[in-house]
Amino acid sequence: MDALFQDLRYAVRTLRKSPAFALAAIATIGLGAGATTAIFSTVNAALLRPLPFPYPNDLYTLRTAISTSRLTSGMVAPLELTVLKPRYRDLAFAR
Repeated sequence: MDALFQDLRYAVRTLRKSPAFALAAIATIGLGAGATTAIFSTVNAALLRPLPFPYPNDLYTLRTAISTSRLTSGMVAPLELTVLKPRYRDLAFAR
C-alpha cells in the first residue's frame, strides 16, 4: 500500500514538471472516453434496444415508383402520401 502512494506522489511530481504533457494526456483520455460513450450510445439506441413499438414485426417501409423526372431515393414523402391515399383508400393489405 505504501508503494502505491509513493508511485502516485512520483507521478504527480513528474506531471507538475511538464504541464503540457499532462494537459495532452488528460485531453487524450477525455476525448477517448467521450468518443467511446458517443459510439456506444448510438449503437445501443440503433441496434441493441428493441424498437419502441408494440408490434415491431408489423412495421413496413413504403417505397414509390412514381417518377416525375426527378431524382428520388424511392422513399415515400408526406406529399406523395396525400396523392396516394385517395387511390388506395379501400385497399386492405393482408399477409
